Amino acid sequence: MKESLFLSILKNKIAIFLLIIILSLVGYVLSGGITQGVFPNVFFPRVQVTIENGYAPIKQMLFQITKPAEESIKTVQGVEKVVSTTSVGSVEINAYFDWNTDPYLAYQFVQARMAQIKNQIPPEASINIVQATPARFPIAMYAIGSETVPRNRLTETLYYQLRPVLLSIKGIYNVELKAPESTEYEIVLNPDKIQTYHLTIDSVINFLKEQDTIEFLGLIRDYRKQYVVSLNQKPERIEDIPLLRIPLPNGVSIALADIALTIEDHAPSTSMSAAAGFKNAVVFNIIRQMSGNSRETVKEVDRKVAEFNRTLSGQNMHIRKYYDETEFIGDAIRSVVEAILL
Repeated sequence: MKESLFLSILKNKIAIFLLIIILSLVGYVLSGGITQGVFPNVFFPRVQVTIENGYAPIKQMLFQITKPAEESIKTVQGVEKVVSTTSVGSVEINAYFDWNTDPYLAYQFVQARMAQIKNQIPPEASINIVQATPARFPIAMYAIGSETVPRNRLTETLYYQLRPVLLSIKGIYNVELKAPESTEYEIVLNPDKIQTYHLTIDSVINFLKEQDTIEFLGLIRDYRKQYVVSLNQKPERIEDIPLLRIPLPNGVSIALADIALTIEDHAPSTSMSAAAGFKNAVVFNIIRQMSGNSRETVKEVDRKVAEFNRTLSGQNMHIRKYYDETEFIGDAIRSVVEAILL
């Protein structure tokens, strides 16, 4: 039996050799379409709910948001455990389901429950619901930093210039900014001058709110053309804010600078990010799509970052990479190739 099998292999050795070569080539071609990542693309029976409510105190968050959200999620079918973390202005709730529960259905059930309690929590609170998958972990971490440029300007450059470019890359789900710092303008009113002009604080606040809106006024149709008419009262520069005209009851108006002082400041922050080699820095993570190729995605991000660094060279800003999980993927692939060759 063994001799006949050995003799048949010897007689057909050329055909067997060609079959091995064909299968190897097919495997090599198909390997290019395999998603490359450190973790496999699987769904865990866990749903994460994050609720943001500005800078509300912890006790207020516990009674107004955490308690009703926990009680509502606990009634979802298949939930085994609910774990929450409450901090200033933020609540993170993790709902753990039975392993036999369909993760897609679990995600939809939690969405439905959160929609039901939307009227029970403060209207300004924002809700974010995500499924727990390995794609939630960043595949690369970068930082934009400088020795002279403040963090609020670094955040603006990152958010308005670089982030839209990176989000256009195939395979990227999100560009996550860690502890961004934004610019805030404070208007300090003078009570004595407000009384002099027979104004109230509420009337000044309502006037300022009206300056931050864009109203649609109508359409003007001309021959083969259509014009959209809108009222845009929003100041474009910080220098324009003190020049805003406040109407008085007697029909005249005064400038905001006559009753108030405008101060540029930084918005309050509950966290901080830093990077080695920079005095000021803002860290951002690259989150990939579930079906995204980690290696190709990071390569494209590196190319875009290199192009962007050339434009930042004259602005005393620079972007540097600090973590790249695709290096481990490359090492693993090389190890497999070496093992096959051996």
